[in-house]
Amino acid sequence: MNNKIVIVDDEVHILKSLKRLFIDDNYEIFTFNDPKNALKKIAEIDPALIISDQRMPEMEGTDFLKETIKYLPDTVRIILTGYSDYDAAVSAINDADVYRFISKPWNEKELTHTVKKALQHFNIFKENIRLQKLVEKQNMELVEHNKNLEKKVKLRTEKISSLLTRIEKSMFQLVDVFSNFSEIFNPEIGSHSKRVAKYSKLIGEKLKIEGRDLENVIISALLHDIGLIGIPSEILKKEESKLKKQELALIKQHPSFGYTLFSSIESFDEIISIIYLHHENYNGTGYPENIKGKDIPIGAAILRIADSYDNMVIKKKLQPEKALELLIKGRGVEFDPEVVDAAIDVFQTMPLLFERETAIQFDQLRVGMVLSRNLKTNSDRLLIPENIKINEIVLEKLKNFHRIEPITSHVYIRTGSK
Repeated sequence: MNNKIVIVDDEVHILKSLKRLFIDDNYEIFTFNDPKNALKKIAEIDPALIISDQRMPEMEGTDFLKETIKYLPDTVRIILTGYSDYDAAVSAINDADVYRFISKPWNEKELTHTVKKALQHFNIFKENIRLQKLVEKQNMELVEHNKNLEKKVKLRTEKISSLLTRIEKSMFQLVDVFSNFSEIFNPEIGSHSKRVAKYSKLIGEKLKIEGRDLENVIISALLHDIGLIGIPSEILKKEESKLKKQELALIKQHPSFGYTLFSSIESFDEIISIIYLHHENYNGTGYPENIKGKDIPIGAAILRIADSYDNMVIKKKLQPEKALELLIKGRGVEFDPEVVDAAIDVFQTMPLLFERETAIQFDQLRVGMVLSRNLKTNSDRLLIPENIKINEIVLEKLKNFHRIEPITSHVYIRTGSK
């Protein structure tokens, strides 16, 4: 496993601070305060991850990272940037193949988690390449011995099947990595994506979609908002009506960010197409490509409705009946008519999470209750994610925390849990 990290920043004290941050991890850290000097040595180091500051006198971080692509096309890249430099961050994602940008000053926990996931991403990607090459080699051997060695053919076929299974497993591990990452970055995004995946699965089944096609719809739903992880949290918390023009434009880039993030994974071709086009409208007024009608993949059309419905009832707090009215009103305008009809059947018969919850005070929380929403501190820090059943250990830990920092907001539990 490659755990080499190159860090580039013209400020020596920042380099020391970052190196100290990772001192307890099993990483090989290489620091440079001159990007040009780093370029001379980076191929020899062969790192899994490069972290670069954006504002440097010798060379901007985006230019430096673009240069590294020549030597290390598969290496993961992270850029450190101030809030005022988000245009440069967008450029970095589009032009410099950047995995993620981190706002300065950074949150240490978020940064260390991002680095961990970036290294996992790199090593899973490399393992997939290794396995694919091994499969190709096995296939060549199979052809060579095919004529007279039936027994050997059978043996090789079994080995190839095993390797393909491992590749498939790696793909789902990658989905779990990014899905968990988005939930840690923003619990609301993670919860929203899980609900949208559930809705998309039921709508897809109603439309007789099955097998790998349905699987791709579900994976796309889990990852459809992954592009939001690079957008500052203060922007994501704003209501859409209060966003500045530039902020709204940045948010509208998230399908493109998601596309860029997964574009190097060949087996994700259909998935990234659904992610990229999930904000297209049936009448052609959506984004990013303004395509319309049946030119929109059925998976993207399903995701468009599932995403919109969840935002209506959870984010905008509309009653389910009102949300269904808006779906019907958008039939043939925003939404594919065939998918609307299937979605209406699903939403009218499916018990909704928010219809089965009760708000209680913290001191009413008991063992056996199941959280229907994330439990957070007053400072918006996640304590326990939704769908967790409270046991004695969890409750005692929460009570200890409550003594230090009282939890004054409501706790939402599943109706019927004791």
